[in-house]
Amino acid sequence: MNVNLNIHQNVFDIFLSAQSDSSTIRYLKIIIEDETMVLSNSINKVSTADVDFDKILVKNLDVLQPSLYVYSLKDHFLSAGNNDYKVFYQ
Repeated sequence: MNVNLNIHQNVFDIFLSAQSDSSTIRYLKIIIEDETMVLSNSINKVSTADVDFDKILVKNLDVLQPSLYVYSLKDHFLSAGNNDYKVFYQ
């Protein structure tokens, strides 16, 4: 089964923004609407990646809507250029 999905420009834009060294973005939620991946929500960093994981990601999981979650592991105290992400889907 082949599925062709478009990606809305806002997903590209915020992901590029999230990769900058000065970014405060911790979490992105991407959903599919009319065969297009669109940004549903984004949340800024509050604390370290492990603390934010419980406070942000776990609280924002939506079991009723198929979603792609992109979570930034980059912390302010890490060296520039560390763009590690975890991707979750349901």
